[in-house]
Amino acid sequence: MSHIEETETEFKVSEKKAMIEALGLLGFVVTENDSVKFYFGNEKADIVGKILNAKGERISKYDIGFKATPEGNYKLVVDNEFHKAGYPAADLLREKLSHPAAPGINLGRLQQEYGISIARQQAKKLHYNSRRLLRNGNPVVQYYR
Repeated sequence: MSHIEETETEFKVSEKKAMIEALGLLGFVVTENDSVKFYFGNEKADIVGKILNAKGERISKYDIGFKATPEGNYKLVVDNEFHKAGYPAADLLREKLSHPAAPGINLGRLQQEYGISIARQQAKKLHYNSRRLLRNGNPVVQYYR
């Protein structure tokens, strides 16, 4: 049965740009201050990842959302059926998560892209250029001046 799950994360509100970039790299169309679509309705979130086709039409009945908490982190808001959606973006979040509140959702790939985005932003502040590549399906970053 479908219902909404909320899970605390370690994603920082202060790193919103990195969060948006990471979701985009995983194939989501990202919006801000929008409604997260669930099987039985909608709920407002600060960052929303939508699964759309090339024409911009919604192809999934589920979205993934992140709400800011008073502690300065994001809380994941998702329909517990999201990981069964069968779309590439949903597949990247599939598998196991050690958090009992969100079975079937794996934030590992999102955490990886989030960390890479933060590192690239920091390198840019130090006047380094960077290039994100995929090697054997895994993201790799090269830094250069």
